[in-house]
Amino acid sequence: MTDGTTKQPLTGHPPSQGPWLWPWSGWPVLWACCAGGLVRIIYAFGYGYGLSMAASAAMSWLVRFHLPGREVGGPQAVGLGLYAAYGARLFGFLYRRQNSQSYLSSKSWSKVDAKTAATPLGAKAAVTTFVSLSQTLSLYTLDTLCAPSARLAIEAGPVRQYGLAALSAVGLALEAVADEQKLAAKALAPDAPVMSGLYTLCRHPNYLGEILFWLGALGHCLVNSDASWRRKAVASLGPLFMVWVMVGAAARLDADALAKYGADPAFQQWAGSTPSLLPGLR
Repeated sequence: MTDGTTKQPLTGHPPSQGPWLWPWSGWPVLWACCAGGLVRIIYAFGYGYGLSMAASAAMSWLVRFHLPGREVGGPQAVGLGLYAAYGARLFGFLYRRQNSQSYLSSKSWSKVDAKTAATPLGAKAAVTTFVSLSQTLSLYTLDTLCAPSARLAIEAGPVRQYGLAALSAVGLALEAVADEQKLAAKALAPDAPVMSGLYTLCRHPNYLGEILFWLGALGHCLVNSDASWRRKAVASLGPLFMVWVMVGAAARLDADALAKYGADPAFQQWAGSTPSLLPGLR
């Protein structure tokens, strides 16, 4: 008799940090991905973030599978794909936004550009380093899924193997659609609030998508790994940090929007009737 579960194949490799104290040794590559922050500090948060996610997927595949000749399992392939898709999507979106005339002519960009120009190089280097270190924690999360183990393989059905990855994919799609809707709205009115589309459900659907992506990705990496609880605890730091960042960013943007658009009756009605992050909650 079977219980409807499938057994993941054993890799035959002993537990290992991998070569060169992996994944911590991936930090220089991630720092290089974020090095645009030395020019404009927002490039570390934007382009650097996207490049780091894609680089994390590529390095994880190279170090954990290609070089040792290991076969990529289904859950591992999905995890690698989520990171790569997130990075490629974010970089492409930011590139298009950064080169759109509506964005470059907006008051928001003028303020950001002026602030960036006044930021000392030392501060830019510190932020670049901090962002790259946070991305190293996210790489550690993915490596918890990809690292070989000598312990017995996990008994896991399809829901356990892929259910949380589906949540992550939904979050990625939600964030992508919300970003595109906001970009289109800003092309028509660069300095007006976005209150249509997904923004009728909550004030920050893009941030909600980011939160769902990271919670799903974290869950996927943890439930498909038989790593120790200590390793899983460390693996949780990067994604949970990003969730905390998104919640804080939503609160800051709400305050900024109130100061900027608070006198607009339409904005007052929208802000008063639309939740910040979770649809259905006031």
